[in-house]
Amino acid sequence: MQVQWGAALLAWLLGVAVQLQQGSVGDGRWAVVLPMACVMLAGMGAWMVPRWRHGWRSAVLACLCMASLGWGQAEWRAAQRLAQMWPGTWAQRSVVLTGRVDSLPQKQAWGQRFEVEVLTVDLPSAPGQVAVQGTWQAGQVWRLPGVPAKARCPQRISLSWTSGQRPSRPGTSLRDGDPGTGPAIVPGQVWRWTVQLQAPDGLLNPGGFDAERWMFERGLRAQGRVVTRQVPAPLLVRSISPGAPGLIDRMRLALRDRIEAHVTDPQVAGLIAGLTIGEQSAIEPQDWDALRDTGTAHLAAISGMHVLMMGLLVSFVVGRVWRRSPGLMRALPAPVAARVAAVAGAWAYAVLAGWGIPAQRTVVMMAVVAALRLGARRWPWPLVLLLAAVVVTLLDPWALNQAGFWLSFAAVGLLMLSGQQTVSTPDLPWRQRAGRALREGLRTQWVAWVGLAPLSLVFFQQVSLVGLLANLACIPLFSFVITPLALLGLAWSGFWDGLTPLVQHLMVALGWLASWRWAAVSGAMVSSWASMLGLLAGAWMLAPVPLRWKLLAVPGMLLLLWPTSLSMPLPGPPVGHAQILAVDIGQGTAVLVRTARHALLYDTGPRTSPTSDAGRRVLVGLLRGQGIRRLDTLLISHGDIDHVGGAESVVRAVPVGALLSSLGDRHELLSVPDRDGRLPLHQRCEAGQQWRWDGVLFEVLHPSKADWAQWARGKRSDNAMSCVLRVSASAGEGGGRSVLLTGDVEAQGEASLVQAWGARLASEVLMVPHHGSHTSSTPDFIEAVAPRVAVVQSGARNRYGHPHADVMARYQAQEITVVRSTTCGAWIWRTDMGPAAQAGRCWRELAGGYWRTPRAVSGTDADAD
Repeated sequence: MQVQWGAALLAWLLGVAVQLQQGSVGDGRWAVVLPMACVMLAGMGAWMVPRWRHGWRSAVLACLCMASLGWGQAEWRAAQRLAQMWPGTWAQRSVVLTGRVDSLPQKQAWGQRFEVEVLTVDLPSAPGQVAVQGTWQAGQVWRLPGVPAKARCPQRISLSWTSGQRPSRPGTSLRDGDPGTGPAIVPGQVWRWTVQLQAPDGLLNPGGFDAERWMFERGLRAQGRVVTRQVPAPLLVRSISPGAPGLIDRMRLALRDRIEAHVTDPQVAGLIAGLTIGEQSAIEPQDWDALRDTGTAHLAAISGMHVLMMGLLVSFVVGRVWRRSPGLMRALPAPVAARVAAVAGAWAYAVLAGWGIPAQRTVVMMAVVAALRLGARRWPWPLVLLLAAVVVTLLDPWALNQAGFWLSFAAVGLLMLSGQQTVSTPDLPWRQRAGRALREGLRTQWVAWVGLAPLSLVFFQQVSLVGLLANLACIPLFSFVITPLALLGLAWSGFWDGLTPLVQHLMVALGWLASWRWAAVSGAMVSSWASMLGLLAGAWMLAPVPLRWKLLAVPGMLLLLWPTSLSMPLPGPPVGHAQILAVDIGQGTAVLVRTARHALLYDTGPRTSPTSDAGRRVLVGLLRGQGIRRLDTLLISHGDIDHVGGAESVVRAVPVGALLSSLGDRHELLSVPDRDGRLPLHQRCEAGQQWRWDGVLFEVLHPSKADWAQWARGKRSDNAMSCVLRVSASAGEGGGRSVLLTGDVEAQGEASLVQAWGARLASEVLMVPHHGSHTSSTPDFIEAVAPRVAVVQSGARNRYGHPHADVMARYQAQEITVVRSTTCGAWIWRTDMGPAAQAGRCWRELAGGYWRTPRAVSGTDADAD
């Protein structure tokens, strides 16, 4: 019977997993019809054929029913959520929104971002559009011309409000407001704004953060910004009273303000906020880097371990108090009271910490385990884990897409699989008990480190080699000192003062560990079959089997550490060929060029704030996902912030062999050491430079010596000094295929290139100069290059209007295929895969997922101009 139950639970999870792999979702009718049909057919079969009621046939019928139910509930919820996507035709259209603030506002350098529960949306008439005016409530069908028939008004959206706002009338303060961050946004308040909304979108790259999927999972079906010229007053201001909407988030906001006011050190304040109220964005980026590279990031965020620890602490206190009262024990046995208290304590802490996904999973797991133990039967641990996983996916089907889901369940399962047991020995001397506890702690850490390493490689393409050492010291320190003091500080702020020197010294030690050359080992993105094989190998390594049998798992583990061309979704090119990856970087430029054994990164995208840049947000993860442990050359075309903005983060994250640029001799990047602590050898780019890697020719075509002489006299702008690089394959059918990387070169530079190189400019792929600005892409230059594919890297709806409509018309007049990062995501092409116009692939197509915002994959899209 237990085997049948386990098979049925696995079937549910398989049904959910199949639904998550779909590329599209219907209107939801099959989500109802298919499960009902399966249940009815199973019932009819069991009634008509009595022998099917028992044995393996009944198990098969039960599994089919559970799989269809798992698939159906995920399909139905996905269809309902997709119906609430903001119509693409209304992007940048001003509407009047009435909504309730539904999250803790996230402070940024440019203002604030927060989530809103939509109450009503007013659509006023707009010039040039169908004259429609009306009010719609959240979830109501639009029923408007040009909108899909069953499209609905979103229930939750994400809004940003930039700084610099001022009160709408004299005497109204911002309190209420800080000129640096805009007006005070308090959870639970009801506001009425003029906003511009759009469908959820974000940068999309291999190995990068999937913003569209994240917003879909949180139910955010639109994003936008407040465009109200003057700060309105909130329509309804909620006080902290029981039952009021946003009560918990207002309490968290008050606690965040207390922490920021009392703790002056931002490093300590960020860690305290992360441990108490789950405000992970408050932790400094460099601290996150040190925590990640030492495998201790799970300790600084509200993870399952913190929630479990709080539940066990409450359980211990309640159990001790309960046993001292005969009346309480007669009313309810002490073990039962302790289990209930553990779940209640964990739930209370999880709610205070923001009720994040990892905390939700832990509370659900604890509740399931407690409920099963209250029964008379003893449930085996695999069945307990499966039931908890089913409950989690019933509440959140998309949890299967999240790394935390697998890490949480794998950590518990691995300890159980390896035979981890705790034996109570109260009669032993305290030294022997302490020694046994230490040995068990070491074994637990070893099992968790080895067993979770494959998951870390699959999801993050990195595993910390110093993680075992760091966690041995940090887990007790966080569990018994830092976290308790941070929580006690909520009652009396003086406890936080004692944390300042401790946290400062701890982060210095972790930073020192993270600086070791072999502190972390990187892998690469691997295909689904290789991921599953590696995960099974990790579990087999910890199984209670003889050592000689464990050796069978070694090949599966090696696939994750040293992927091959068969196991990678984006394998590198063979000798004589090049791979071009035009990164979806926003309003900026970044192109990764790979040969068989070398890698060059051309530009590094923008910097958006002092603590956020494209290198940290996109490029480091992309390089790790591609298995690139070293950049042979980093080429910075020129000094504009949208080209050099992410360079420092890239240099600090990976070893860099050489730096080629048109930067001045005093540029700050030239003094930044790389991952190995060495300064990359810098050389200025100059026309005529060339080298060959693995049979692929690299040629610098611009700037010339004359340009450098003019620049020294102040007669050349940064754009005019952009380094232009031509990459040419030389093997097989790809011989002669080339790519031209142009930076921000403008009309004058294009004319110089045509005059100096003429027909040698001809390239199959052209990275469109200056993001498609009207000052570039002159007709003579386009004719000289004669590309088959023109790739535009620009930000969606950027304020510069890139790419310009006239420029796009020139390419279209030449019948050149135009690929835009705003519609394609990252664009990938290998010279041995055929002509670029046919063989080039958009990562938006390759990544799949029904949660993607529908958009064209080539050509122009008016909403981004």
